Amino acid sequence: MTDLVVIDADGHVEEHELTFSDKCLDPAFRAQRPQVVATDGLAYWMIDEQLFPRRLGRGCHNLGTPTSYGGKRTLFTQTKPESLESLELRDPGARLRDMDAEDLRVAVLYPTLFLAHPLTVSPALATALSSAYNRWMADAVGASDRLRWAAVVNLDEPGAVVRQVREAKRLGAVAVMVLGTAGDRLLDDPALLPFFEAVAQEDLTLAVHVGWSCPSLSNLYSDLYTATVIIP
Repeated sequence: MTDLVVIDADGHVEEHELTFSDKCLDPAFRAQRPQVVATDGLAYWMIDEQLFPRRLGRGCHNLGTPTSYGGKRTLFTQTKPESLESLELRDPGARLRDMDAEDLRVAVLYPTLFLAHPLTVSPALATALSSAYNRWMADAVGASDRLRWAAVVNLDEPGAVVRQVREAKRLGAVAVMVLGTAGDRLLDDPALLPFFEAVAQEDLTLAVHVGWSCPSLSNLYSDLYTATVIIP
């Protein structure tokens, strides 16, 4: 009888300021670097002068990130048992200790911020942000055989998405995450064929994850409960 191997197929990391550091973010977009801002015990990402998560109003959504501001937990994560080092993957060893406590052998890690779409109206900036995330994850995880990760790409920039897939493979990703739609387009849109072909050629798993991906649908609702129930 072999030992049971338990895999967490949907672990998540909480992005923080190092995700978009100079080491990871394309120099051309550093002036547009996402910033963490805080108010009333809650922290938000500011991207293109818009706040994420958007907890009120049309298109509202709720994300776990950012989990900290100035090195301190935000209200959202104060009750979570994991350390910031584990949640934010600042210390892979801390994540591995949490996995040991839950008898998890391997975890496949997904983003949190990128569950909301779009993060910006600029396709070029969206590509830069997703590429920065992939580089950060590759650096954070290193050569660990227990921490695997799914890359993110920008399906709104066809000319760049294939390059992103190729880079993700080189960086060590085991999958590419997409949301349930490509914005207001379905995933069977013919324009996405080069992306799917690249994923297949690189032998990467295509991972479809729930998220607030379709603005036409998300913007119908202004309360978090309904907006969460209908996410594709």
